[in-house]
Amino acid sequence: MSDAITGPLLRGTFRATISGTGRPGPIEERVGRRLIRVVDPGSREGVLLVRSGTVSWVGPEGDALGRLDLASVRRLLHERLERRLDPPAAELARLQATSRVGRA
Repeated sequence: MSDAITGPLLRGTFRATISGTGRPGPIEERVGRRLIRVVDPGSREGVLLVRSGTVSWVGPEGDALGRLDLASVRRLLHERLERRLDPPAAELARLQATSRVGRA
């Protein structure tokens, strides 16, 4: 038997949530709907799973983000946040036009 580090034993599918701040949650291994085990994303095995692209990420609002590396998931969340914080000019003009204060 060799002393080399081997990858994790893959039995099912791996899924993890990521918070709005970009912090990964625990990685769940499932076979069908049955939860087999939970892996800490900061552990050696968790890091291997994340780097190998076998983890399906779920965003903070329940959006499926796919099997991307952690840096790509964080970049995608950052881009989504930027789009939501920077509304189109037409939307700003509409909001300004309808925000007139009248007398009660």
